[in-house]
Amino acid sequence: MHLRRMHDALVMPRNGAMGSDFLEWRVPETRRVLYIDGEMTLSELQDRVRQIRLHPAALDFLSSQRLHDAGGQPLNVTVEQDQRRIDRVIEEKGSEVLILDNLSSLSSGWDENDNSSPELASLLRWLNDLRHRGLAVV
Repeated sequence: MHLRRMHDALVMPRNGAMGSDFLEWRVPETRRVLYIDGEMTLSELQDRVRQIRLHPAALDFLSSQRLHDAGGQPLNVTVEQDQRRIDRVIEEKGSEVLILDNLSSLSSGWDENDNSSPELASLLRWLNDLRHRGLAVV
C-alpha cells in the first residue's frame, strides 16, 4: 500500500476518535471508533499504529487475524455469525463509528457484481441495521 494512502486510512479513524477534522470532512466531536482491518497481520497493524503514533483512547483496532485466530476461519462480513461477532465487539467497546478496511478483504464467496446474491442481501441488512442503531459505517 502506498505510504500516503496507508497513512490516511489510519488517520481517518484517529481523527474521528479525537474529534479532529479529516481532509474536507468536519468532525465536530469525539466518537468511539472501531477499525477492523482485513489485510494486515496483527503485528503489521500494531507496527503501523506505532509508526504514526495512533493511540487516542476512543479508538479501537481489531485485526481480522485476531478474529480468525479466535474462530478458526477468516472473517466474512457477509456471514451472519461473523456479523454477530462484530456486533458483540461494537457493544463491548461502545463503538459509534465502524470502519471496515476493506470490504473485499473482509468478505468472500460472493460476486460483488451480482446484486441478487444472498450474501449481498445479508451484508446490506446488517449495514442497514447498524445505521438504524446509530452507527456510522465507512
